[in-house]
Amino acid sequence: MRSVRWSNRADKSLASIFLYLARRNPEAAHAVTHRIVEAGDALGQHSTGRPGRLPHTYVKSLTDISYILSYRIEGRGAAETIVILDVLHSRRGRLPG
Repeated sequence: MRSVRWSNRADKSLASIFLYLARRNPEAAHAVTHRIVEAGDALGQHSTGRPGRLPHTYVKSLTDISYILSYRIEGRGAAETIVILDVLHSRRGRLPG
């Protein structure tokens, strides 16, 4: 299993998503952010997704909650790491990766 690391940008996006949702529905905020983290961690076992716009990046759609993870794979072999670059709402427009 590969390790998964969240970039500072992805951490900030996740916190912003939580705060935005928590103002309206605290339970939903916990459920959605938990689902996002769970999907990110699962990329360490199965890095599913499609190629992103930038070279060596990928995107994973979380269609059940309308969010997208942008990530890249760093290193090779046993030293591979999944780096989550950002978390975006699917209606937000362009993706960084």
